[in-house]
Amino acid sequence: MSATTVILGKKQFVILPRAEFDRLCEKAGVKGDVELPPLPQADKDGTVPAVEYGLASVAREIVKRRWECQLTQTELSARAGVRLETLNRLERGKVMPTPSTVDKVDSALRQVEAEMGRQEKRAGRLIGSGRRKQKNIGLANVRQGQDRNR
Repeated sequence: MSATTVILGKKQFVILPRAEFDRLCEKAGVKGDVELPPLPQADKDGTVPAVEYGLASVAREIVKRRWECQLTQTELSARAGVRLETLNRLERGKVMPTPSTVDKVDSALRQVEAEMGRQEKRAGRLIGSGRRKQKNIGLANVRQGQDRNR
């Protein structure tokens, strides 16, 4: 790791390559200055609660993508056409999002990614469910289970 120490006033600051900073933030569970929701801990048997894990995974993916697009929650909620409070709860992994909400947020993020020239093929983005294609940002299996129960 290459880092440079700079003294400004009486304080020391460390300057390091962006890739290294991003790697350290990811390892610490922080994306830039945005903290990612924690994944649930395994119990004594080593199992992890599936629904809580799914919620946290979706939340983390949305936060990462929003951060990469350099959007605030306010900007993303406006682009997606969802309430700011809904997006905030979604990013904290506190609510089970509807497929419609996930689709709106995913579409808004993909539009910004395309505008920024960052549109990448993401493995598993679209999956087949028999009746329709679903956008997958981490909660597709839970949504499929909901569809079967309807």
